[in-house]
Amino acid sequence: MDSYVSKFQQAITNFKSGMNCAQAVICTYAKELNLDETTAFKIAEGFGGGMGAGSVCGALTGVFTLLGLLNSSGSPQNITKGQTIRLVQSAWKQFEELNGSTLCEVLKGRTGNPPVPCTKCIEDACKLFEKIQLEHQSNK
Repeated sequence: MDSYVSKFQQAITNFKSGMNCAQAVICTYAKELNLDETTAFKIAEGFGGGMGAGSVCGALTGVFTLLGLLNSSGSPQNITKGQTIRLVQSAWKQFEELNGSTLCEVLKGRTGNPPVPCTKCIEDACKLFEKIQLEHQSNK
């Protein structure tokens, strides 16, 4: 089984157990990025429901957080923010192409568009993160 299949299935299980979309995604990958799951859960709590305001999809926000963990040097002396922002922009564009929007309010159908299930957004977010993660590792 491909690793992303088991990962996105874990993220969906997390979501169905009561986590918000961002928590579901971040907690799925936390350990492999050296972040304990409790801290990941706490970090992502305010990102659900489009940052609590119908804004950027929580699952996608989770990916942005993971990309920072993946790419950042963690040091102000080794600035990596430009590269991290490019990774975020790539994820944003790909997610928008897959789902027609990056906004929770639009994805949930509150603006008249057909709704996109949260589970699809979570699956797409996990697949995008894994794709970018593989590309990032091959470029090192």
